[in-house]
Amino acid sequence: MSNPVGKCSEGTAYVPYSTKFGEKRFDGMCFDVSEVTNAAFGPTKIEKRFIESGFDAPGQPVVYVTWDEASNYCLMRGGRLPAQDEWQFAAADKSCGAAESIYLNCAPQADGCLDKKKSCAVKSFKANQYGLFDMVGNVREWMIGRRIYFDPSPIVCGESWYGKDDGVRILSKICDCWSKENSHEQLGFRCVYPPKDL
Repeated sequence: MSNPVGKCSEGTAYVPYSTKFGEKRFDGMCFDVSEVTNAAFGPTKIEKRFIESGFDAPGQPVVYVTWDEASNYCLMRGGRLPAQDEWQFAAADKSCGAAESIYLNCAPQADGCLDKKKSCAVKSFKANQYGLFDMVGNVREWMIGRRIYFDPSPIVCGESWYGKDDGVRILSKICDCWSKENSHEQLGFRCVYPPKDL
């Protein structure tokens, strides 16, 4: 299910959620399988901000990024930031035995990095049913807004290495409004893309 019939590029996974890219509607979308890493984002960000902070490893998620920086990176790669409703659908995991529309996947991902007092390398924990890693923990993630073309206020979703995940979280309590100018050691992002036309 993670990439049916080649609809998504390497490093992304297919999520069957109807949405829009531009004015075109698609039956599904392609999510980055993990948060964007320091290596993918580029050396300038690492050199300027985390050289001594413990968040500079190539495989760690890039953090201290503003909403504009995250959005511009996704646009440069032909995608955009996910909306809250898209992210919540992708984060829900029925393999826990919970209703898809209510609960996040149940792997205790955030707890795994607490003893290190920093983020883990991406993909350090089991992927969910769509092949997506770290949707519960590691770092929180920027959203483009609550819904595409409906509420453009920047949103942050997910939990971070600093938080505590008790197993199953209610989706409505894991997203918050943030200022676009905010940046934080617990905050990163991933991108979404339209599926390929086959």
